[in-house]
Amino acid sequence: IMTSNWEKVQKARSKQRIKAINVIELLFDHFMSLHDEMITNDPALIMGVAMIEKTPVTLIAQNKGTDTASNIKSRMGMTSPLGYRKVIRAVKQAEKFKRPIITIIDTPGAYPGTEAELKGQASAISDCLACFSMAKVPIISIILSEGGSGGALAIGIADVLLMFENAYYSVI
Repeated sequence: IMTSNWEKVQKARSKQRIKAINVIELLFDHFMSLHDEMITNDPALIMGVAMIEKTPVTLIAQNKGTDTASNIKSRMGMTSPLGYRKVIRAVKQAEKFKRPIITIIDTPGAYPGTEAELKGQASAISDCLACFSMAKVPIISIILSEGGSGGALAIGIADVLLMFENAYYSVI
């Protein structure tokens, strides 16, 4: 049976889809979240260091909620300029310690609010793109469901790109 593009998008957005937090719990050991006590953390991101088998990796994941309240809190995984700037710091830290990077993409796009635009959303995404394209460590990106727009592309430059079934990656 042929599935229309819109039906594929609806499958990708299903509430039953696995979330980044579930993947982290299933695949990684000893996850240690990276928080900056001086700056507010972006609720649309989960970042940290984890072990996969016996290899330490830097993990950067877009965080969608599991219900309406957590979706609102995490802005549906839509990252802010502050979040993208923290991603850049995580990539530089991964390079310093020679850790591979794994990104988990699950977003309809970057956060579109006026405040984000005023704080340099386009510039933050551009800086992320430059940082990822010059990274000196291996990068694996996994698209769980939605990989939309610059919000996905900003952390989607990788050596290996994997997608779950019924996921999409559309940066136009």
